[in-house]
Amino acid sequence: MVVLNCRVVCSVLLGGLALAMPLAAVDDGSYLAHGTVAFDQGGDFGDYAYDITVQPDGKILIVGTVAANGATFAAITRLLPGGGLDATFGGGTGRVVNPCSLIFGSEARAMHLLANGKIVIAGTLSVAGVQDFLVWRLLADGSCDTSFGEFGIRLIPFDRGGDNLDYANAMVVDDLGRIVVVGSVDFNGPDVDMGVVRLTSDGALDTSFSGDGKVTVSFDIADFNADVAEGVAIDGYGRILVAGRAFDSSGGGYDSAFARLRDDGTLDGSFGAGGKLLVSFDLGGANGEYVNDVAVWADGEIVSAGSMDTGPATIKWAVLRIAPNGSQVLGLHSGYFGFTSPAIARSLVLQPDGKILVAGRGQGISNFDFGIARLLRNGSPDPSFPFGTGVTSFDFNAGPGNHDDIGEAVTLDRDGRILVAGSVEFNSPDFDFGWVRLDSSYVFADGFERGDLRGWGSSSP
Repeated sequence: MVVLNCRVVCSVLLGGLALAMPLAAVDDGSYLAHGTVAFDQGGDFGDYAYDITVQPDGKILIVGTVAANGATFAAITRLLPGGGLDATFGGGTGRVVNPCSLIFGSEARAMHLLANGKIVIAGTLSVAGVQDFLVWRLLADGSCDTSFGEFGIRLIPFDRGGDNLDYANAMVVDDLGRIVVVGSVDFNGPDVDMGVVRLTSDGALDTSFSGDGKVTVSFDIADFNADVAEGVAIDGYGRILVAGRAFDSSGGGYDSAFARLRDDGTLDGSFGAGGKLLVSFDLGGANGEYVNDVAVWADGEIVSAGSMDTGPATIKWAVLRIAPNGSQVLGLHSGYFGFTSPAIARSLVLQPDGKILVAGRGQGISNFDFGIARLLRNGSPDPSFPFGTGVTSFDFNAGPGNHDDIGEAVTLDRDGRILVAGSVEFNSPDFDFGWVRLDSSYVFADGFERGDLRGWGSSSP
């Protein structure tokens, strides 16, 4: 489906002088294309996408978890730039289920495309009631890269206590090719800490990082409580910024939580209080404040995206801007993607033009929709996206179910177009991988276009 919102005054297009080559304009939030990918391995057919990236050639990678007869498997698909399945990936199918042929119980949550075309995936392996961090590396065609780790995978158990339920949520790869994975580590009962792992580029635990490649960070506000990492970023000094949530048993809700680690894995004492920062507003309801993703500008300013309770049964997406040293909150910005609560931001991109892009899920008229918002650097809504509101949403309306569509990840393609991936309900519990690409109108390059053309690209869909 193509929806055209002509932002360039059409009267300036002199038909007789128009050239034949259309150019892709700066994204203003109109919908260019969308689609779904069904794995349907059996059982409850639950296919859930969690991350998306775009190759230099325009092909689209989406990774997540699929269900099959009561078990779960990591899964990845590659699409052509136009959205069709790529037959050069996954042995001609465009899809790979259970990469590197693990036993039951794998889940994938994050992905990174290396410069050589190889694909790193991070997630969790659940076996016999125990969960551990897991990292895969695939070749460009989707086959297992057996030169990585042990036969293409690296399993990372923390085993710090409790039920040993450790769960990986996010990943980043630094300039040296080292892989950093963050999530949660079980200690005992309600005591869960942020977990951080760093691997070398070949998949070995990096012993220069805390001696064994593994670090845990606890906040334990008022008691031994749940502290969970959901996002990670590397700043300009190579420091690792971990973000998520910490439960406050005295206040009864979660607070936004940040920790910064030096290259050796120790807490960076120049950040916040001893390397850690808690942010709490307690605006109402359950006073829950969650960070799901984090990024750092070149000047060190920190931006996070998540959600917050602002009243009884009222949840808004929330973007925090934080000083580079964690000394103060520079801004709190929140809103809805759709008509009302809940609105939850799951993913964040800092655009090259200085704008902040977030995506997640919003409440439509009667169901959940993909939600996207774009802010200026100062946190105010971007008036060019779309209709001057700074927010938009997308409803797939697929199948006979409730049409609950959940956006999970956002990225930009080679022409600056926005892609969002997540899960699309066909008929619950049947969900499929879903994606949507946004763009502005396409006009003829006749030399009469008005406005700033610096963001225009040279390719069309």
